[in-house]
Amino acid sequence: MNTISKYFFLTLCISILINADILKADCVVFVKPDSTDWTLNEYQDQITDSVRITRKHNQSLFNIAQEDGYSGSNGSPVGTLWAGMTTADASSANYTNFVTMHGGSTQSIIGDTVSLYLPDDDLYFDVIFTSFSGGNSGGGFSYIRLSV
Repeated sequence: MNTISKYFFLTLCISILINADILKADCVVFVKPDSTDWTLNEYQDQITDSVRITRKHNQSLFNIAQEDGYSGSNGSPVGTLWAGMTTADASSANYTNFVTMHGGSTQSIIGDTVSLYLPDDDLYFDVIFTSFSGGNSGGGFSYIRLSV
């Protein structure tokens, strides 16, 4: 990622924190470039010991701490639940698996705030996807994750 992109993500993260009036919240900007090795730690967003989000070259998101790869049957990533709205607006009935949340079109949620819930740890995050390679090619994606 070039310097301008890094500056943009950092500025966006700070702006979100200030505008949301949650200055003490943890903000993580995660980027996995296209075609990079998903087995390397730097290309996994380690949220907890049991949740490490990444993406293989031709698959959607999965939890490398609990899965070998993306599984369409369970909607990946294992150990996570997702809602297509902010955590503040979501109720327990809104949470589902990742694929169901975005309706099979990950690109459609780029720029929107969605909620990520880790039921085993009772942790919530607001997530804004800033990129996601189309057509399950390249395996690249990026997001901003704010603890709620």
